Amino acid sequence: MNICNAVVRNPRESAFRHGFSGDLRRLRIGKTLLGKQAIHVLYVHGDLLFAGGSSVDGTAGKVFSLSTKEVIATLPTGSDIHCITANNDFVFIGTKSGITDVYLRERLVRVASIKTGGGRESSKITSLASDSEGEMLYTGSSSGKIQKKG
Repeated sequence: MNICNAVVRNPRESAFRHGFSGDLRRLRIGKTLLGKQAIHVLYVHGDLLFAGGSSVDGTAGKVFSLSTKEVIATLPTGSDIHCITANNDFVFIGTKSGITDVYLRERLVRVASIKTGGGRESSKITSLASDSEGEMLYTGSSSGKIQKKG
């Protein structure tokens, strides 16, 4: 089970082993991860580094290839990204607005958005957990609730 709350890193796929400097806001080659945006979460899955943070012009995150150090996708959520997790098939992005965006892991294309909570009240997603088979997704929110999807 992958749990996301701040920095989640697979120890076998260390960002440092792939050429990142000690300052995770910058790649060794001098590119900034999200420019001047605050970074709320970093998540490594295989050869990909997901960086999520504050939303600027509708984009709150980027996906980098660890081997090439290039940006391979942007994450246009429209709201701050507070957590990221992935399983074999999907990448889940938890946002400040209480929405979890679901992306296909291989193509990084958004395929769904899941609203957390009910009624008029919206709580920001503060943590996510997914089983590796992709059958269950758990969301934790700023209201103190844990919800199960799947």
